[in-house]
Amino acid sequence: MENKPQNVFDKLDKQGEQIEDISQRLEGISIEDLYALAKRTWDYEDYQTAQKYYNHISLLRPLDWEAPLYASLCNARGRHDFYYWTDTLPAMSKVYLATIDYILNLNFDDLKKEDELSRCLKIIRDDINSTIRFTFNRLKDFLNANNSYILDLENGLYKLYEKYHESQFSCLKEFSLDILKEIFNIINQTKQISSDISKEKYDYMVDISKGVPKYKYEELIEFQSLHNLSMEEEKEIKLNGVLFYEYHDKVLLKRNFRKGMIVSGIILFLALTGIIGSSVLEFWYVMTSYLVSLFTGILLLIKSLMSKNRINVSSFLCFSRKKARLTSNGDIIFENKVSVLKYVLAVLNIIMVLGPILFSVLNISVPVTIMCVLSIVLSFFCFTILFTIDFICSWDGYYTYLYKGKYYEF
Repeated sequence: MENKPQNVFDKLDKQGEQIEDISQRLEGISIEDLYALAKRTWDYEDYQTAQKYYNHISLLRPLDWEAPLYASLCNARGRHDFYYWTDTLPAMSKVYLATIDYILNLNFDDLKKEDELSRCLKIIRDDINSTIRFTFNRLKDFLNANNSYILDLENGLYKLYEKYHESQFSCLKEFSLDILKEIFNIINQTKQISSDISKEKYDYMVDISKGVPKYKYEELIEFQSLHNLSMEEEKEIKLNGVLFYEYHDKVLLKRNFRKGMIVSGIILFLALTGIIGSSVLEFWYVMTSYLVSLFTGILLLIKSLMSKNRINVSSFLCFSRKKARLTSNGDIIFENKVSVLKYVLAVLNIIMVLGPILFSVLNISVPVTIMCVLSIVLSFFCFTILFTIDFICSWDGYYTYLYKGKYYEF
C-alpha cells in the first residue's frame, strides 16, 4: 500500500529531528508567512489549528516571545468546558507575567524593550477584555453570589497591577492603570473583592486611579461575609426573609416607577373628578363606581412608592407574588402566589360598570350620560391596568432577601 504524503505538521512532529533539519524541510517558507497564517487562523477563531502553527514557529524561533504567548492563549480559548474555570483563569496571569518578564530580561536597549512591551501588552490587553466578557456572559446570573471564578479573575489582574505599576517603562505604567480600572469595574459589578487586596491597598488603588469606587472597602467585606453561610442558615433566610426584586439596570426601575406614578395619577384625577361631579349631580350609585376607582388608584400609588428602590415580592400589593417553601426532600422552591387583592379590585371595577350602564340607558340627560361614560371608561381602564402593569422583568434582575435588618443575595 502506497504511503500518503506527509504534511508539514507530520514532518515537524517526528521525534529526534533537529532545528536545522526542520529549517531545511521548510525551505522556501518564511517565518513571516507562518506568522501571517497563524494570525489569520486565530482571527477565524480556529484556535486548535492556530496553536499548532504557533507551536511550530516556537521551534523555529525559540527566542521569540510572541509565538509561545499566542500558543498559550489558543490553549485557553479553546477550552470552554469545566476546566476553563478551574485551570485556565488562574493560569493565564502566570502566562502574562512570564511573557512580560521574559521581554524585560532580553538584551535590548530601553527603546527596543518599550517597543516590544507595547506590542505584547496590546495582545494581553485584548485577551483580558475577551476573558472578562466571556466570564461575565457565562456567569451573568451569578455575579452577585460568592463566586470563586470572579475572585480568580480579580487575583490574576491584581498580580499584574501589583508587579508593574511602578515600572520604569511608560507603557507598563499605563497598562497597570488600565488593569486597575478593570479591577474596579469588576468590583463595582459583583461587589466582590480579592483577599489579596487589603484595605490599605484598596485605598491606595483608589488614590492612584483618581476614581470614586461604588462601594467602600468595609461594605465589600460585609457583603462577602453575608454569603459565607451554612446551608441551614441559607434555608432559614429564604423561608423567613422578605423577598425583594432588584434590577441590574436601574434605569428600568426608574422607568417603571415613573410609569406607575403617571398611571395612578391619571386614575386618581379622573376618580376625584367623577366623585365631585357625581356629588353635585347627586348620582350616588355612579359615585360608588368612582370610589372603587379611587381606591384602585390609591393602591397603585402606594405600590409605585414602595417599588422606588426595590420591589417587595412578598407584599400583598405585588401582583407577581412569590413565596418560598420547603419540599419533602428538604429543598427550597419558590411558588407563584395568587394576588387576591388584584382579583378583588378587578371584580369590583367590572361590577361597578353595570350601574352606570343602567343609568345611562334609563336617563338620557347629557350630564348623566357624561358621568356614566366616564365611569365606565375609568372602570375598564383600572381593570386593564391591574392585569397589564407589572414592575418585574425576570430576565433583567435578581432577588434579595431582607432578614433581621440585612440584605442577602444567593
